[in-house]
Amino acid sequence: MGVRRRAAFAWIAGLVAAFACSSYGEDEPPVASPVEDASTDGTSIDAPDGGSEASTQPRCVPQSLEPPPPDDPKCGTNTAFDLSSSDAHCGRCNHSCLGTGCVAGRCRIVDVGPLLSYDNGGGPTFVPLPLPDIHFGDALAVKRLAGDNASVIGDLVDAGNNVRRMSSLHSDGTDIVFTIAASGVFSVPVMGGPVTAVQRGVDAAHAVIAKGHVYFTENDGIHVSAPFGSSVFAPEERRPGGLATDGERIYWVTAAFEGTTLLKTSPAGTVATVQVQTLSTNAEGLFVDDGFLYWFGRTGNLNGAIFRSAVTGGDAPAAIASFPLGLETQLRALVVDATHVYWAMSPEGKVETVIYKAPKCGGPTTTIAGDLMPDQGMTFDDQFLYFAGERIRRLAK
Repeated sequence: MGVRRRAAFAWIAGLVAAFACSSYGEDEPPVASPVEDASTDGTSIDAPDGGSEASTQPRCVPQSLEPPPPDDPKCGTNTAFDLSSSDAHCGRCNHSCLGTGCVAGRCRIVDVGPLLSYDNGGGPTFVPLPLPDIHFGDALAVKRLAGDNASVIGDLVDAGNNVRRMSSLHSDGTDIVFTIAASGVFSVPVMGGPVTAVQRGVDAAHAVIAKGHVYFTENDGIHVSAPFGSSVFAPEERRPGGLATDGERIYWVTAAFEGTTLLKTSPAGTVATVQVQTLSTNAEGLFVDDGFLYWFGRTGNLNGAIFRSAVTGGDAPAAIASFPLGLETQLRALVVDATHVYWAMSPEGKVETVIYKAPKCGGPTTTIAGDLMPDQGMTFDDQFLYFAGERIRRLAK
């Protein structure tokens, strides 16, 4: 099926290795993170080589409670800037729009690429991890965006599929896997080629690649690809939720009882499930980055938060951003780069999407775009966020 074992995440690790979890932009001083009460009675992941968990668990540097100083209108120079329109200092000092322009203190959103399709019940879906180019699924095909042009790397019609919206795209740097509702799980090489069926006839909500295997969720558990079909990897997980991988382990969410949610993990290629956290909230948009898991959870009927937990468990999850929300507020996407968490939500009673960001170790939440079409995903590169509109839309981070 074209899915090969590879040290696929080495270049991603290199991208984030130079940034500690406590990294901040020049204009965003660190702020203390509140901690959500949660039980940690799950089994901890053993530290490698006999080391103690305390010595290997990734941690954020303690953060200051001091409020950030007001912006200097001259931003440290001899020239006064209008922070509502300066491309180099948009909204605050040193926040550059990278030439896209600044309007009312926010970077202007730029449309790139061709018109997109919104047939078959939804819009484009993105590979959420950074590849050399932006990759996305657009109704009929998996495409690569390079500059302002998009090229087809895999055609679903040629694969004999009923055309439905793709979801849950994921890549190990060599292949892209994706799901199609009620049709199955499929793969295509990143460099282009035929679309191959990993497993037909399944209704998988999530899929990832790790160590040469494709893992996907169904109602009866987590499945793993095999040469002649698939086998149930974790059959005790009924209706498992989000699925993520760092290339070495897979992580997932499963409902327990009385509103309890569990975060679990297992080494890729083996079945050795251990519990990372026991949560009193739901967990959506699970994302793993640089030794931490991130997700969105409701902390009450009218409140929500972005949480962070070390992949090794241990300390209770930290609420790195808390905010009010309505009963029908929906999370559209969540991604994490070297310094920030970005998430897109549709507010109560609206179809429009709003994009927010916060420092990944806790700090002020910033609204960076609003009144957008309900996108089906989000991705990023070193400079921009990408999401869907009539075309692919690009926004300076």
